[in-house]
Amino acid sequence: MKSKTDVGVILGLTLAGILSGLLTIAAPRILALVGLSDAFSFIGGVFGLVVAGYFWVFRGIRSISAVLGFVLISALAFYAAIMVTRFIPYHLTFLDFSGGKNDEIRTDLFFTSGCLGAIIVFVAFFVFLLPERKPDRLLFKSISLSLFGGVLGVSGWVLGPTFGKALWFVFKTLHLGEPAQSAQPHPSGDEEYFYSLFVVWQSGIAFVMGVLASFVPSTATVLVPVEPSGLGAAPHRQEDLRWARRLILWSGIIVLAYVGFLQFRSHRMQIRRQQDYAKSQAEAPSLTNLSPLEPMSLERILVLRPIDGYVPVRPFLLEAANPATQRGNPPALHYYVNYMGATEQTSLTAIPMVRVNVMQFGSPEWAKYELRNVPMSNAAIDYASTRRNVSKFGNAIVMDSGWRNAGQQYYYWPSGNFIIVLVCNISINDEEFLREYLNQHPSSL
Repeated sequence: MKSKTDVGVILGLTLAGILSGLLTIAAPRILALVGLSDAFSFIGGVFGLVVAGYFWVFRGIRSISAVLGFVLISALAFYAAIMVTRFIPYHLTFLDFSGGKNDEIRTDLFFTSGCLGAIIVFVAFFVFLLPERKPDRLLFKSISLSLFGGVLGVSGWVLGPTFGKALWFVFKTLHLGEPAQSAQPHPSGDEEYFYSLFVVWQSGIAFVMGVLASFVPSTATVLVPVEPSGLGAAPHRQEDLRWARRLILWSGIIVLAYVGFLQFRSHRMQIRRQQDYAKSQAEAPSLTNLSPLEPMSLERILVLRPIDGYVPVRPFLLEAANPATQRGNPPALHYYVNYMGATEQTSLTAIPMVRVNVMQFGSPEWAKYELRNVPMSNAAIDYASTRRNVSKFGNAIVMDSGWRNAGQQYYYWPSGNFIIVLVCNISINDEEFLREYLNQHPSSL
């Protein structure tokens, strides 16, 4: 006798998917209220909890291990989708609807992540909630159905400016949206895109699960599947499914425990880094009684003659705006010059072999303090592993090798009221440049 489709199951699971998508949107605010903001990577478990809850209430699943397994694997699926979106090197150009704009994320990335998330979720679905009568077909069915997950991923992202924005305004009105955007009149970043993505993907996948479950009577959705003949599944198939369930459950626990450890360690490091930032800011010298900055001639500050065959080009002086003082930063003067090969000095597109920036501050204390913020704010904290003090021509200076992959070697040191920064192409001998600038500006490090 042919099984009849139970429309109520399709509708019920689709509504469960919509509910889980909406709860996922609200999850960041809920996590922030309980002090668990760093648990965002695991919010995929919301989908697992809602869908498994439906099967518990309406489909007769009464196994804690089955529910727990599906929730854990759903959380893992979301994390895996995030990772593949960030790091996948392959692109399906025909699915990219961003128009090639640099400020928009490629939409084809969400086909890949949508497929991967769907594969993982469907494998868990066929193992824990709707056991596949033929376990050897489990992976084939999951991969086939995952293509729909990829389409949902692209569709959900594309609908961000319309459907997602409408969701953003609704959640903002209800004070359930992203906490950081609660005071904004309009969404920023990619928030509305993710809102749309969560609801579209989760409701779509739940709809497919509803269609699959609608052909199976609720009394059949037990952990040991029943064959159509009514004689029960073959013993070896039952055993295969039990082993698959145990393997997936424990694999999910181990992987999520490891990811949780990484998240915890990252959280601890972030706290420590924030403490280091606060300590560094507290050590800043006073902005009162600073000597007025008097611009000096370029010839006095910069070496405006050829060095080791490289010619100085386009030297100039840039004065920092006075409002910098209001933000807690000292006023500064910046002297710049580039050095290029003799045949390239007239080219506007040639890349300089050496770039020099000499910064003038109102006191030696500020120059020595600001060294920790070269070449960017809090660099001495964030990139401590790439910075080390070295001795050059009897002077202690900082050598930063963190930019060598980009073909550049950084050197900087304080000299009285000045900081000297040399950015050298790694293909040249930088010793002569260091010698010249250390002769003109001896290090006070």
